[in-house]
Amino acid sequence: MLTPKSSANVNKDEYTSKQITALLDFSLAEYGSGIEMAQAAKRVDDVRLAAGFLRHACDEYRHMGIFRQIAHSAGQRKSVLGLTPYLPRNVTDKRYIDPQLFLFEKKSFGHFAVFVLTNERYASHNLANIITEGTIFIADEINQLKCIMKDEERHIGFAGSFVETFRNEHSFTARGLAIWERMDLMRRNIQSRSHGIYNFLSRIIVSVGLWIFIILTRSIGNDWSCDHGLKPAVKNAERMF
Repeated sequence: MLTPKSSANVNKDEYTSKQITALLDFSLAEYGSGIEMAQAAKRVDDVRLAAGFLRHACDEYRHMGIFRQIAHSAGQRKSVLGLTPYLPRNVTDKRYIDPQLFLFEKKSFGHFAVFVLTNERYASHNLANIITEGTIFIADEINQLKCIMKDEERHIGFAGSFVETFRNEHSFTARGLAIWERMDLMRRNIQSRSHGIYNFLSRIIVSVGLWIFIILTRSIGNDWSCDHGLKPAVKNAERMF
């Protein structure tokens, strides 16, 4: 005999799905960051700086693979179905990458460093929460995530050194850009969280429109189905002449 799931189990399943979804989002963010860092390496003339950007890019690509693998393994262990599959094009759909222009081409070097520092700190904070609050990971996966945390701390230090130099030379501008990037990060988070609401409203609008269309087609179909016969139609036509 089948019994319905208890509310506790439903909430647990939802929380598990959210944890796996968070890992998949992390993998996309790391993929986008890797692309941006590789492009930055191409655009600088300093060999040591280019090497630093390339190392950062390699870290991000490696992190992407680890996040994907952990999400896949945890999903199989917990029998989680219906998750959005990982697709490289999602990196532009979710605006991790602007297909028109790379960040290093949009921003000055100082602004780019502030952007990287702000987002690396935010990502590191979220990853720490995932590790602390995660209930779906085995010991080896936690160790892998902690290794990623060490890489993120190195990235923060790398970006922070450039931001510190920039702040010493342009204190007011650096502080203004830091505030700007924090506000922009908040805006993107609000948009991301509102994405589900927009999808829900869109489904309601489409459903209502579909029902209206069905009702209209049925009413029109009923009008067309009224057969008045050939003779009345001929008589009506003769009156017209």
